[in-house]
Amino acid sequence: MNISHNNNQSTPKISVQRQDITPETVFSVRAASNAVISPDGTKIAFLVGEWLPEQDKYRNRLWMVDTTGGVPQPMTKGSRKDSAPAWSPDSRTLAFASKVDSEKGNHPQLYLKDVQTGEERQVCALPMELAMFPGLQMANTSPFVQSKVIRHHKIRRSNTTVRDAIHACGR
Repeated sequence: MNISHNNNQSTPKISVQRQDITPETVFSVRAASNAVISPDGTKIAFLVGEWLPEQDKYRNRLWMVDTTGGVPQPMTKGSRKDSAPAWSPDSRTLAFASKVDSEKGNHPQLYLKDVQTGEERQVCALPMELAMFPGLQMANTSPFVQSKVIRHHKIRRSNTTVRDAIHACGR
C-alpha cells in the first residue's frame, strides 16, 4: 500500500496493490481491538491479535501508542494471550488479564504494568476465570453460577468464597 499526499489536495491518495486471497494471506492479517484511551488522553492501549500457524492457535498481545502519533509498541512479549486492558485513574498503570502458556492452570491471571518503567507484575494467582463487569472492573468468577450482589456488581460463585471485584488500580 502506498500513501501519497499532494499539496493541492487535503485528502491523501491511497493506492493498494491487488493480491490474490489465499488461506495464508487471511491468516497473516493482524487485527487491532479493545482500544482504551488513558484518562489523561496521552496514550492508547489496545490488543493486536494474530494467528500462529506453527502453533495452531490465536494470540492477543497488548500494545500502546501515543495519541500524538508515533509507532505503536508491544507492551507484552512471549507466548501469552492478553485481554481486557484497563487504565488506572492516574494513567501510569495498565491492568489486563493474560493467559501465559508457561503458567500452571488454564486460566487468565490479572497483571499490572507500569507504562513508564515497563515493570509488570502478576497481582495474584486466581484459581478461577476472570470476567468483566460494567465499568471494566474484572472479577474472579466461576462458570458454575449462583448470583450474589457485592458492591453493586453481580459476582457468580460456586461453593467457594465470593471475592470482591478487583479494580484496575489494584483496589
